[in-house]
Amino acid sequence: MAGLGDGAADRGWRDRAGQHPEQLQPLPHARHDLAPAHPDRPRARRRDRARPRPPGTHGRDPGAALAQRRRRGGSRSRAELRLERHVSERYASARHASERRRAARAAPSLDAGAVRWLVSGYYGADNLGDEALLAGLLGGLRARGARRVSVLSLDPGATRAAHHVDARHRLLGLPRALLTTDVLVSGGGGLLQDTTSLRSLDYYLGVIRAARALGRRVVVYGQSLGPLGEASRDRVRRALHGLPLGLRDAPSLDLAATLGLAASPVADAALALAPPAGRARDALVLVPRGGEPWATETLRRLGADALAQGLQVEVLACQPSQDDGELERLRAALPGLRRLPSGPPATTLNALAGARLVASVRLHGLVLATVAGVPHAGLSYDPKVAGFAERSGAPVWAVPRTSEAVAATSAALGGVLRAPQFDAAARRALLDDARAGIDWLVREGLHGRS
Repeated sequence: MAGLGDGAADRGWRDRAGQHPEQLQPLPHARHDLAPAHPDRPRARRRDRARPRPPGTHGRDPGAALAQRRRRGGSRSRAELRLERHVSERYASARHASERRRAARAAPSLDAGAVRWLVSGYYGADNLGDEALLAGLLGGLRARGARRVSVLSLDPGATRAAHHVDARHRLLGLPRALLTTDVLVSGGGGLLQDTTSLRSLDYYLGVIRAARALGRRVVVYGQSLGPLGEASRDRVRRALHGLPLGLRDAPSLDLAATLGLAASPVADAALALAPPAGRARDALVLVPRGGEPWATETLRRLGADALAQGLQVEVLACQPSQDDGELERLRAALPGLRRLPSGPPATTLNALAGARLVASVRLHGLVLATVAGVPHAGLSYDPKVAGFAERSGAPVWAVPRTSEAVAATSAALGGVLRAPQFDAAARRALLDDARAGIDWLVREGLHGRS
């Protein structure tokens, strides 16, 4: 303290903090190679600024960089070794935490119940086949935990009452339905074809395109593809490119391959319905289709043959608004013809149970017969009918278009009626495929593309 001299001390000189100059000593600091006084006490984290990395360690493990640098400089102290280990461990922990967060952000929810599903199809039109499709699909989704399901319907009130599900009008309710969903399920059914009308194809492709534009995941499920004209093929190819595509018959899979679309085989969703219990009975069930008079004449001849054998003859109209004309023709020609209920699907299944044979022009006459475990035979007006009959092991003929072909086809069906065959193994495979198809749908819905 020579600069102040003894006199300053005698005069009681103090600094501004009140300290005597002789008491101003530097604060003690631990040597860098000594352990801290409390090695087990965790240090407080400083959140106001990031810790700078040692020079030259950006983008790689700082501990490894420090080790390399120390190896070049010779021996390291214990403090340096502890620092190296500490930095390396902290870097690895942060890297693993970052990878976990990144994976969590990338992975979609695996809970089907947390996802909002929107089903698009020909629903609410009083068509037994499509209502059976919807019943099987909804049952499958609910069994896998889906709780938030809505359906686009021609008659939302009827759909809500029949299936106990939220329903929106397929046109008026479409914008809000797409804005409030996560996954669009297009299907099932024969939606993507242009034989019914181009307007129908325009609608279903438009729904898919709108969902994709909004970034919604889209799955095309349980559908038949085609028939399609050349112009329609190009439109379908562009609309479905890159989407999960589940098709229910071989002709559709072949057409998809021709269009360059990757597709997975699934089964018709109506096959997911619960099979009925019923006793065998001597009854022939005829399933006509409106607009197919040659097929109706073939069924009439088969019905007359059944009456001659003493069998009960029954008729099922899958879509009464279209099929009642053909049904009345059969009723006029076949005395005692009994009409079966056209829905709900479970009621129709119970009515079909135990019949000797179902002869159907409609696809879902064959599908429901398969669920009920009843022998069946088809008259194919569309590739989807022949495609299903091939999978179920049932005999099938093209709808005849001449009197001679009607006579030959009805005679062949008469032989089936006398000795009906049922492929139980094919039925088991189809029912398994239906369950697996809904599993595929849920999986693609959770992880699929928009």
